[in-house]
Amino acid sequence: MSDNFKFPSDTCVLVCSGPSLNLVDPFSLGVPVVVVSTAIRKITNPHYWVLADYLNEMHGQEGSIAYQNENIVKVLPTGKINPKHSNICRNSKQIAYADTDRNIPS
Repeated sequence: MSDNFKFPSDTCVLVCSGPSLNLVDPFSLGVPVVVVSTAIRKITNPHYWVLADYLNEMHGQEGSIAYQNENIVKVLPTGKINPKHSNICRNSKQIAYADTDRNIPS
């Protein structure tokens, strides 16, 4: 990410897909909520959404809506915004993901 981007807290809730999402409220701790990939189908209004690939059918209709929501920061690898979706992706941060364990971006 750019040098001027700072995460607002040193703590967050990281939400991945799974049945436990039916049992917990990830917003209850009052810290930023970060959803990973297809968890967007259950947690549709996170602070951050981390995707490793292009927006696709696995993200469901909820993902398409979230992709356009400028209140959700989308974090994607550089070059993973499909040109046909570039006009609808709002508030995204593209970062260069590591290609090896020794090449981790700051």
